[in-house]
Amino acid sequence: MSVKVWMATSVWPEETSSAAGLRVWQWIRLFQRRSWIVALCCSSQANAHTELLRRAGVQVFEGRDVNDTSWDDVLRTWAPDVVWMDRFVVEEQWSWRAHSVCPSALRVLDTQDLHFLRQARNPRAVPGELGSKKLREFASILRSDVSLILSTFEKELLETQYSISTETLEWSPFAYPARTTVPREWATRKHVAFIGNYRHEPNLDAALFLVREIWPEMRKRLPAGTELHLMGAYMPKEISTWDRNRTAQDSGIRTLGWVENSCQTLEKYRLLVAPIRFGAGIKGKITDAWWSGTPVLTTSMGMEGLLPRSEPQIAIEGSVVENRFEQWGDRAAELYSEGPWNTASVQGKAWVRKFHDEATSEALLNRLEERLQNLAAVREKNLVGAILMEARSRWTQYFSKWIAEKSRR
Repeated sequence: MSVKVWMATSVWPEETSSAAGLRVWQWIRLFQRRSWIVALCCSSQANAHTELLRRAGVQVFEGRDVNDTSWDDVLRTWAPDVVWMDRFVVEEQWSWRAHSVCPSALRVLDTQDLHFLRQARNPRAVPGELGSKKLREFASILRSDVSLILSTFEKELLETQYSISTETLEWSPFAYPARTTVPREWATRKHVAFIGNYRHEPNLDAALFLVREIWPEMRKRLPAGTELHLMGAYMPKEISTWDRNRTAQDSGIRTLGWVENSCQTLEKYRLLVAPIRFGAGIKGKITDAWWSGTPVLTTSMGMEGLLPRSEPQIAIEGSVVENRFEQWGDRAAELYSEGPWNTASVQGKAWVRKFHDEATSEALLNRLEERLQNLAAVREKNLVGAILMEARSRWTQYFSKWIAEKSRR
């Protein structure tokens, strides 16, 4: 089936900087493997990542404000079969345009995570902002023909607590390729890793909490000479200079910054720690670690959405979940030792192969093709989405405002 996909993002996807960027690139490769023609548009200023897209065979559109009406002509000329939108804010910018210019295109929203849920859990969130964002995000999901949900927890939450129709929701895990090499064994690894994009507030919070509160006690329970290595993109100065503010002998902390390939990097370590205290969605650092055969010590928040309730044992065998941070030293020491480490390594690799792999996403692509071929029937079932997409649903309000402004002038 020959399909043209228009991908809309707010920033150029960075495959090696965040799980969100990796996910966009995974979708690009899945589309291209089907011989689908891919275009990506972004109103952000072009950079090195724009050029990487071009080299990968993606047609790139950039250099225009997202509200520029000339996008109508571009979209009409390109005539996509699928309009894929990265997160609800992008859906707000593009879905109405797609509805107007290319109404027969399947509108797909990739939620990445539920932003309102992450905000509600953030202790520093502004209380008055939550309600509006929550309703906007629900409206985006309801308007879309398909909404991709990365977290099984969030998909169940939308279906059960908020009564979102299962007809429009699709579980969409990460798409890891099959391994061609065997991960490194316990004896060839050493040290503890933390990795993440530090522009993402839950990661920054976790890193600061780790170095200030957890690591000093954890280090006492690990073998002498064990170090904590902090890695990831956009590391702020307060973290990047940590090991310069204290001698290596005093802290045991090394700040390494951005790494080109997180999976290959994590294969060098015995343990990934992720003291996530709030957030939403799937933590890519954990699935990266599992793919690399690296056990994980995290919280129930970090593990959320990765494990169906029917298989909770994986939470213990593929990693250790501990919400009592005063116990992290003991848990890390247990998982760092050879026997428990081998068990966790095997189970983590099995979990990624079972669910978070390219085969699972290929099956999802089949379902997207079916929806595209039966789009009229899909939309017939989504009455609420049709109401929300109808421009006249609030025409009386804006007509009243127009009359008032005309009278004032």
